Amino acid sequence: MSHIKWIAVSGFLVAVVSTGCQTNTRKENGALIGSGLGAAAGAIIGNQVGERDKGALIGGAIGAVTGGIAGDAADKEEQRQNAVTYAQHQEAMRRADQRAMTNEDVLKMASQGIKEGIILDTIRDRGGRFDLSPDSVTALATRGVSQDVIREMRQNNINAY
Repeated sequence: MSHIKWIAVSGFLVAVVSTGCQTNTRKENGALIGSGLGAAAGAIIGNQVGERDKGALIGGAIGAVTGGIAGDAADKEEQRQNAVTYAQHQEAMRRADQRAMTNEDVLKMASQGIKEGIILDTIRDRGGRFDLSPDSVTALATRGVSQDVIREMRQNNINAY
């Protein structure tokens, strides 16, 4: 195997093996892969002017820096995207919380004679932040809320663990 091919293969193998089983950032992986590829390219180019070793060193350094910069940009984009996703999730949770029914909403609907099917559909549609402690369930049943509605409240309770 020629010396140039050996340097190219060695650089690539170093990059691949050093990533191994550990979890590296994209910046680290970019620097490793960039240094391997840069060293190989530098050796090939340097060989043309009789400076193969210098070319490999310079190419490896430039490749490491360039790969690290590109990887760092990818890491930052991933962090930005994660922050956006988290903010969207928090906003969705805030909206769900605002829409959620309460025990008082169910009691009001039941006391006004709203049919059970409508109450069930509303609970399914909006979800709820229900207090379903034994005392609250007893109070709901005592005030005319059916067992089916209480069961639906349990199944659609945002507070449930």
